[in-house]
Amino acid sequence: MPTPKQRLDIVLEYTGMNLEELSKKLGYDKETLSAIYNGLTDNFPPQLAQLLNQEYKFNTKWLLDNVDVFAKKQHEDINKDIFDNQN
Repeated sequence: MPTPKQRLDIVLEYTGMNLEELSKKLGYDKETLSAIYNGLTDNFPPQLAQLLNQEYKFNTKWLLDNVDVFAKKQHEDINKDIFDNQN
């Protein structure tokens, strides 16, 4: 299952930002992002998940519940789990 760091890596890759840029964009604590990025936490912060959902439509359940969508889904179905429906 993906760790918080692996999920953050996906977020950074998708946004094309580094930690400092993402911190500024979301108004979120850079030290907390750094702790996630360095693997120092086992949990993804709910407030960060909400901010990523609001700004980029990342699925909060995917961010918070440690669901391994890559092991269970075909490639074309992954975005359905990572992102909220954008109808």
